[in-house]
Amino acid sequence: AENGLAGIRRVREAEELGAGFDLILMDMQMPSMDGEAATGPLRQDGFDRPIVALTAQTRAEAREACLRAGCDDVASKPIDRRMLVVGVAQLLRSHRDKTRTEPDEISPRAAGKSRD
Repeated sequence: AENGLAGIRRVREAEELGAGFDLILMDMQMPSMDGEAATGPLRQDGFDRPIVALTAQTRAEAREACLRAGCDDVASKPIDRRMLVVGVAQLLRSHRDKTRTEPDEISPRAAGKSRD
């Protein structure tokens, strides 16, 4: 989304369609409405999945502001793609484990069994 207001609108539309986002990458320096201002309404709407702040600010105060705004983690720009993918995977796994009501079904491959 080009700004925070458009992002909020997209998340709300997706939720209404039953196709909500699993995770949001929130740019903290957007025009009109920045990521910090956009995160609050999403949390108030009940969006309980991970939100990762993307920011060029590296000071500890900036990180704390992102977390206070409701973000689950912070990634500093320039983004290291590999580290972002690993971090996102960990957040999604953690969220899934926190909200899981039934254990995952283990596939034969995951259990170390061969299908041959």
